[in-house]
Amino acid sequence: MTVTGHSRPIDPIASPMPQWTYRAFGMTLRSEIPMPELTEAPAGSRADLHIRYTADLPLPTRAEGVVANFREDGRHFLAWPDVCAFQFRGPDLIEVQPYPDTPVSYLAFPLLGPIMALALHMRGLVTLHASAIDVEGQGVIFVGDKMAGKSTTAAAFLRAGYRLLTDDLLAIDQSDPSRSCILPAYGQIKLSQDAAQAVTIAHSQPLPLVYPAFEKRQHRLTDPFSHVRIVPARLYVLDRGGEQAAVTRLAGPDALRAIMRYSYVTRFGKGVMFPAVEAWHVRSCIALASAVQVATLHIPHDLDRLDEVVALVASDSSDQR
Repeated sequence: MTVTGHSRPIDPIASPMPQWTYRAFGMTLRSEIPMPELTEAPAGSRADLHIRYTADLPLPTRAEGVVANFREDGRHFLAWPDVCAFQFRGPDLIEVQPYPDTPVSYLAFPLLGPIMALALHMRGLVTLHASAIDVEGQGVIFVGDKMAGKSTTAAAFLRAGYRLLTDDLLAIDQSDPSRSCILPAYGQIKLSQDAAQAVTIAHSQPLPLVYPAFEKRQHRLTDPFSHVRIVPARLYVLDRGGEQAAVTRLAGPDALRAIMRYSYVTRFGKGVMFPAVEAWHVRSCIALASAVQVATLHIPHDLDRLDEVVALVASDSSDQR
């Protein structure tokens, strides 16, 4: 079996395999799969998570569809037909077996999305389907339904000179009860063609589409990416399509429901929510709802008015300090 996508095929069970060491989500990753999206870790860094090729996993057919088997011992198995299968060996090792014709360039897409979300969850981190920005030292989080404009809103803040913390997958460390921290991910943001044309980001490089029919293109930030942790202060649920930029506060059960609705791990369904895990997850969401100011952020439909949203959020954050 070979994996294509570079100038020549790679044999995933060859020895020794090339390895890359990266920093992301507060961890050091040692990977046999190249992920140029990530920051390279300093030489000699001790790995927290290993990502390795294997040739021992079952590969479901297209007729079988996506397979997701979750186990209490952490040996989770997930597979996307015609793309790749992933086997967790606890929280520190992920084995990867691509289908024979899968380009290497496809593998980072699931690895840095659902697979990484599950790995972070297994390490006791809270994960949200969200984008986040550093606004004057405060972590500002954007959640919302599909097409609500999380990445587009984040891009408007980048254009205004603010720092990206993450796009799509957010990890929060609550191990210190007195101080939660956002763990920055990597310097890349995905935008539709309309959004990219409306919100031009300096010091960014548009990349080829991951898949030919994919709706959004990744844009790599060319400035150095900061991994400095930051306290989450604001969480905005995006409501796009209004006439005026505005903020409506949410409190109590409404704030908690907003956070739980956009928890990344709940996208896996009840299969991963074993009783002890589910109890921990609810407690973690309650703690986050208590630690941050939650609100609905009403965004005008016109992308040319995103600067109004940036100014409103910056003012709102300043007022709450």
